[in-house]
Amino acid sequence: MRSLPAIAAALLAACSSTPAAPPVASFTVAIPADAVAGTAITATITAVDSLGKPVPGYRGSVRYTSTDAGATLPGLTAFTSATASTSLTFKGAGSKLIRVEDPATGKTGESNTCAVAAGPASTCAFPGAPQKATIDGAFDVKVRVTDAFANAATAYRGTIAITSNDTAATLPAPYAYAAGDAGEHSFSVKLATAGARTLTARDGNITCNASVEVVPPRLVYTDPTAGAGKVRLVKNAASTDATAVLDLVVGQALSGYSVALNLPVDTSRVQANATLLSAGTALDPGSAPAAVKAALPSSGPLAGILASGLSQKGAGAGAVAGDASLTPGQVLYTLRLDIKTKPPVGAVFDPAAPSPRLRFSLRDRAGVERAGLADFAFGKLEVQ
Repeated sequence: MRSLPAIAAALLAACSSTPAAPPVASFTVAIPADAVAGTAITATITAVDSLGKPVPGYRGSVRYTSTDAGATLPGLTAFTSATASTSLTFKGAGSKLIRVEDPATGKTGESNTCAVAAGPASTCAFPGAPQKATIDGAFDVKVRVTDAFANAATAYRGTIAITSNDTAATLPAPYAYAAGDAGEHSFSVKLATAGARTLTARDGNITCNASVEVVPPRLVYTDPTAGAGKVRLVKNAASTDATAVLDLVVGQALSGYSVALNLPVDTSRVQANATLLSAGTALDPGSAPAAVKAALPSSGPLAGILASGLSQKGAGAGAVAGDASLTPGQVLYTLRLDIKTKPPVGAVFDPAAPSPRLRFSLRDRAGVERAGLADFAFGKLEVQ
């Protein structure tokens, strides 16, 4: 049996021992509310218990991640007390934060957000610059002035000048960036010489280049939606960049004797080919003379309208007494348009913006319309 003095000594020892430190529940992480990309800041990390109180006896370590994928972060930070400090650098502009984790326990913490501003302007770029451009075709390019980390230099107020190795190019005047530009401005450019050309944006040591292949303008035709129209205007395989060859074809089984199309076109972009119209096989226009005609007048009531038509003949050489049976795929006639010299880029005709002067009719010998404008489908012809 223990003596009274021994029991008293044990109780005294128990009362005087240091209590065990509470476990770490999480970490608080404090970083500045504002920073500049590329400039180091200090992060303060504190190990806390479930009540949010510091844990002085914590001797673990933490590792770091960030919402800024390009941030420069420290390695493991070992604690010698409840609080540790370290240095880190954000590279991306915007709202950023960091997270910490004790790899041994999985306990974590997240910082407040830091509004990171772009660093000083150091370079520039042509985001989205076209790889190809048409001779004398105006296009827009953006010049984005950035810091060393590709953030838009929103505080930039310098002046950018655009130059080119195309001595015949039409270039914009130098432009002084304003607050509303936020480091990016759009410039209109027109290159005039075919081949590999370069655009250069410069303000002292701030400079960047864009390479553009300049090509002659070309005619591009997009067929109407497959299956649309009883009669369709479609691209012939003989089409080239300089000549659009378009077939007026039967889309559905029909019968008819004559066909006519008045197609408004932009004559600043195209002109009539020497063989503006040639007959197909669906209707026989006869001979001496053939009942076929096409014109693209530059004046008068039909100015700017490709007026075309073909009919079988009721009398004379090659006369046909009755209507022809028309089967899908048969060609009524073929039209040809040539691109003009240095035309503006844009639509020659476009079903999305049809002219009120557009006309189409397929009729039988009695003059009854078998297919009208609502039955006609055509695509877009444009200069690119």
